[in-house]
Amino acid sequence: MERHEMEHPARWPSREGEESEPLRDSLEDVALTVDDGPTELPDANTWQILAYALPYFSLQALNTIFTVYLTTYLTSDLGFSASEVPMLLIAAPLAGLMIAPVFAVLSDRSGNRMGYYAIGGLIMATSQFCLAWAGEMSGGNAAAAKAVAFIAIYSGSVGAQAWIVGLRAMSAENIPARQQPTLNLWAGLASGAASVSVLASGFVRPSFRLVTVIGGAAVLSTISMPWLGRSSVPVTSPKKLAPAMSVRSVPKVVLAAIRNVPPITRRTCKTQVLSQFAWFPVLHYMSLYLSESYSAKQTTLASRSASSASSGAGVRVLLIGQIGALALQCVIARTWDSGFAPSSQPSAAQLQRRMLSDTLVLRRIWAVSFATLAFSALGTVVFRSSFWPASVWGAGISAISPLSGWIPHALVSYEIAAVRQGRVGVEPGSSRDSSAAFFVVHEISITSGQILSTLVCGAISFGFERAGTSDSTAFLFVPVVAAALVAGVVC
Repeated sequence: MERHEMEHPARWPSREGEESEPLRDSLEDVALTVDDGPTELPDANTWQILAYALPYFSLQALNTIFTVYLTTYLTSDLGFSASEVPMLLIAAPLAGLMIAPVFAVLSDRSGNRMGYYAIGGLIMATSQFCLAWAGEMSGGNAAAAKAVAFIAIYSGSVGAQAWIVGLRAMSAENIPARQQPTLNLWAGLASGAASVSVLASGFVRPSFRLVTVIGGAAVLSTISMPWLGRSSVPVTSPKKLAPAMSVRSVPKVVLAAIRNVPPITRRTCKTQVLSQFAWFPVLHYMSLYLSESYSAKQTTLASRSASSASSGAGVRVLLIGQIGALALQCVIARTWDSGFAPSSQPSAAQLQRRMLSDTLVLRRIWAVSFATLAFSALGTVVFRSSFWPASVWGAGISAISPLSGWIPHALVSYEIAAVRQGRVGVEPGSSRDSSAAFFVVHEISITSGQILSTLVCGAISFGFERAGTSDSTAFLFVPVVAAALVAGVVC
């Protein structure tokens, strides 16, 4: 196989004093080194795949709590105004933009993925419990309760980034590229089951503390799973690097990773900025929107009873949508064939052809989901005053919402695992073992869109609040229509 040299080959980020190595942009280039290098990762068994898939149940459980229950909890129980809520919702995007790169570089340099994952999980669970019991911890003081909630949300967001960086890097490094589709399908099913479980717990009467117990228990129970399911392929001890030196190198390493990101991941990251700009307000405000739509016709109930009834109505609509989403993912899991026999060892060329075919199908499904989102978001604005039509549009959006996270993650992890195939056995602390750095480029694209969306939502909410307009949540979905249409074209 003839190798075609690029005029200016991309290079892997290197440490000071090391000679950087050309970045292999195709699996044909990777194949040249596989024969001379260490043996490729063996097939992962069912337990190993589940060990890396089940933590996504925990992650999605907390994500569902934040997107469905948090906004209502902050406004109804803790007394935050509509214009103050974006200051808290922006915590996760800011952590992804500013903290995740630091964790990625430290993790790549030390090779210690499990430490970040485990500590991040403990911080997430602890912060979630503090948030749910913020009133009691503050002694009934409203201002103190808000302060506790603020600290809990921001610290939990930092812990979540450590969890995500560790989990995604370990998944790419311990599961072979040819089995990444299987892993991502199981992770998608686990995420769907988590959403259904959390929403079902609030079917009758939503309780933020109940869902907190469910989410916190899920996180604590899955902390050790990746360690138990790690690959048996031995790796050399990572080189230890002073943390200060690693932190100072973060901008350089991240910029190098952005320049060298593989093509499928690059396109996915560009689309993710628009995708997250569109999905962020829908995910975080849909429950509040449905509650407002329901309560518009409920004038005879007492305010407290009306609030509980409207919240329950919104949760039930989203539960129906998530059941549909889980069914959709089951259909995809049944019909998506990985294309390789369980024990086969596909060549680099075969793996590349299969990867390109799979990613093309996923991008088409992604484009259809964007068109559906745009059409449904427009419907929510038009029918905002009528609960039943609004609930149909809301359930439709809920049914396709998992695709917004599952498809881009599947595209990125598939390609990074495939490119990494040529570096099996590379020392975890070396400059070429940059799985976490590439995943964090994807995370930066996600959080950039979320931050822009949060700022726009905050400005819209502030404007309506100053104008004295109530039930204005539906208007937060107006920018969603345009962003979703453009994202569908770009992807």
